[in-house]
Amino acid sequence: MISNTIIQKTMEEMALVTKAGYALFDDSAKAVMSTSLAKSVDTQDILSFIDSGEDHKQIDDSFFFRVMDEDECAYILVANSESDTYTMGKVAVCQLQNLMIAYKDRTDRNNFFQNLIMDMNAQVQFKDAFIISIGEKFNLAEMINKKYSLIPSVAFLFKFSFDVKNNEYLESHSWSQSEMTVSAGYKNLYKTVHAISAGVDVDLGMADTEAPKIVVWDDKE
Repeated sequence: MISNTIIQKTMEEMALVTKAGYALFDDSAKAVMSTSLAKSVDTQDILSFIDSGEDHKQIDDSFFFRVMDEDECAYILVANSESDTYTMGKVAVCQLQNLMIAYKDRTDRNNFFQNLIMDMNAQVQFKDAFIISIGEKFNLAEMINKKYSLIPSVAFLFKFSFDVKNNEYLESHSWSQSEMTVSAGYKNLYKTVHAISAGVDVDLGMADTEAPKIVVWDDKE
């Protein structure tokens, strides 16, 4: 949402050019800002205008306007001027709506770039037994806030098989030959934060790499 400080500055500049007085309220009739030439406004008049659903309305010598943000009413603008109050009010409404659109577009662009995250990874494998993985994450928001580290993450993985003999329990479950994978990793998260991990994974039994033999019919009669 656009800040009240920006709105105040914009409306004061408008008041200097148009020689009109402006007061701005939110959709609950709470005052947001007012210029030096703005007249006092009765809260009941604002609430009555909000409930009326009208785009604009004249009450005494002041004009009430809805300032729309797409399909929603963002503000109520009350304008007063010595001449052509309606036109001075419409000019201010257009200025505010264009300001909200420009601010929203800039915010969307900033959010897009600040949320930009890229992952890069390279992996080297030796005979399905030893794997080295190097990765780097590029976070634009962290780069902007200077909370980043250019040290990549590193992971190692070593897989080997082992054979246990003279063990009836393992042999009965076909586990005498099994595989074990040992892994370790490191990542420098921030300048003073380091993460280290290690693990061991044991797969009991060996993977069956031979295709089964299927006999559709027997040649013997």
